[in-house]
Amino acid sequence: MRPKGIYIESFGEDEPIVVLVGKLMPIAAMAQVTGPLSRRRQIIAIDLEGHGHRALQTRP
Repeated sequence: MRPKGIYIESFGEDEPIVVLVGKLMPIAAMAQVTGPLSRRRQIIAIDLEGHGHRALQTRP
C-alpha cells in the first residue's frame, strides 16, 4: 500500500537502496546516479507530493 501523495519507482535487483530526491527534483533528475547503481542494486526511488510524478494536491 502506498501512502497518498507519494509516487514510487522500483528497478534493478539485489540489496535495495532507497533514493529520496532533493528539493524540487523529480526521480528522472537522478538518472545519472540511479541508472548505474541499478546494475548492481535494487533502486527504490520516491517522488514526494509536488515533485516529478506527483502534482501538488489541493486540500480543503
